[in-house]
Amino acid sequence: MASKYKKNKVKFKWSKELIILLVVLVAILITTIVLNIPSAKAKSTKQFNDAIVEYNTANSTSYTTLSEDNVFEKISHEKLVKKIAGKDYVYVLYGSLNNATILEQLSSINAKAKDEEIKTVYLYSSEWVEKTEDLETENFKTKKAGIEEDINKSKGKDVDDFSVESYPAILVFHDGEMIFNSQTYDESDEYNWSMYIQKALLISKEQK
Repeated sequence: MASKYKKNKVKFKWSKELIILLVVLVAILITTIVLNIPSAKAKSTKQFNDAIVEYNTANSTSYTTLSEDNVFEKISHEKLVKKIAGKDYVYVLYGSLNNATILEQLSSINAKAKDEEIKTVYLYSSEWVEKTEDLETENFKTKKAGIEEDINKSKGKDVDDFSVESYPAILVFHDGEMIFNSQTYDESDEYNWSMYIQKALLISKEQK
């Protein structure tokens, strides 16, 4: 005998309010995910600071770490060549985070750049040179010659040629020309990193 009772089926309906609620929840979820992904700046700052802290710990030094609003930005050779071909002032720190001088001077360069309202100092890596075991191979010499030719295409009369083998260094370019290269000077009481930083980051004022 068939049952006299039947289940009441309620048809699901998408209401305007439910759709809005789901959209808001999805937006919150996406925003949360995005906010928790470190920016490129945050990643590079962490890399700088990790290197500084590691060096301080190993060598009992107290080099200053950087805030996230620092001026440093890593740059490849290809992008650097395009940058220096323009008319703006381009400030370059050549070296790597393996170098004690770089780690020591990052904070000073950052502070001076901010004082002079310089938005970006590009970190151009020398790490590939540091990791090359034999500097006399043809492959190394060919790569070295190509890079140096790109950078030394145009330079001031009192500025020495840039060499990939001499690091760290500060370079400044303007209107496609290299107008400052700290490799021009030998480190001494007169020519040291304080002088390099001052001269490099004030050069735009000196040329006015």
